[in-house]
Amino acid sequence: MAVGLLNGMAGVAIAGSSQCSNDLATLMPALLDALPSYANRVIQRSRLSERQDDISGYILLTSAPDFDPLPLEGEGPDSADSLDGDVQQVFFTTLERQYGISGFRRIQAHHWLFMVPTQQGWQLALMQTSIENYPSSYLPPEPPRDSSNGVVAQAIRLWLRDCQAGALVVDR
Repeated sequence: MAVGLLNGMAGVAIAGSSQCSNDLATLMPALLDALPSYANRVIQRSRLSERQDDISGYILLTSAPDFDPLPLEGEGPDSADSLDGDVQQVFFTTLERQYGISGFRRIQAHHWLFMVPTQQGWQLALMQTSIENYPSSYLPPEPPRDSSNGVVAQAIRLWLRDCQAGALVVDR
């Protein structure tokens, strides 16, 4: 399935409805297919607006979504327990390339996404990410951290905004 923005996408069919699917299992494959390009644009804008070169990476690939929920545990306002009963869990992985002085390294980021339905459509409520070297090294993955305001979360919010506005083209 190819997904892109309406402007500049000649020859791509528009899906039957310009609204996002209310079914998260239908929505997530399209979102994850477009996620690398959305995330890379977030990275580029951050570099330009903040004039920083320390954001030196790119999202290369995403995995298929996994909808098997884990039990929610934890405390505090940013924990998974603080979310309402309608929350849906989605797991996915990204393969990323980070550049530094000595070359590049590949990392694999494991994302635990919490989505909630609203009247406007699905919204990101919370996201946690664990990072490890790729291919896996002898070091264990880092513990999950709140990534609700990170590059991938920003990209997800932008894609959902575009989808809910009917600005996406989907070719099935």
